[in-house]
Amino acid sequence: MKRVVAILLALFVASCALHCGRLSSAGGGDTASLLPVTDISGWTPSGGIESVSNTTDLWKWDDGAEQVFVDHNFTEASRRIYTGTASGGSVQLRLRTYALRDSASTQAAYNDTRSGTGTPLTGSQNPGREARLDDSALQALTLEFWKSRYFVRVVIEENSLQAKNVLFLFANNVASKIK
Repeated sequence: MKRVVAILLALFVASCALHCGRLSSAGGGDTASLLPVTDISGWTPSGGIESVSNTTDLWKWDDGAEQVFVDHNFTEASRRIYTGTASGGSVQLRLRTYALRDSASTQAAYNDTRSGTGTPLTGSQNPGREARLDDSALQALTLEFWKSRYFVRVVIEENSLQAKNVLFLFANNVASKIK
């Protein structure tokens, strides 16, 4: 009887981990598949992919920007940090992908996350349906775009022309995987 209870308890814990939205650090759902694995020359992933599919876990990321995604029908998100070189030194790049219910929700989230400092990107510079580049910080650049039901944020901790090129390289890599 004790063995049966132990097995049932183990099955319950495994089921909860699977269905409560905790995705493994090695994988994830749609959003994890958008993150570059080793496709960006000179840039190495620092650790695994972190993925979440519930609001409780999303709030644990705690950078203050998560409520807008909850308000607009968030379904899952993934993030990863990469290390490489831009203007001679080691630099970190943070990449996040958010999946929302549909493109209307994603566009609404994109519009609600505006900081007022980003410059809209047009033509060949725009990796998505709409995109903006925020270069107002002294030591960082941020590119945000939305395409289909995905919102993407790429932040590199350097503000230089080389860092900007890397930012666009990552954004275009992700955008090319969105159908």
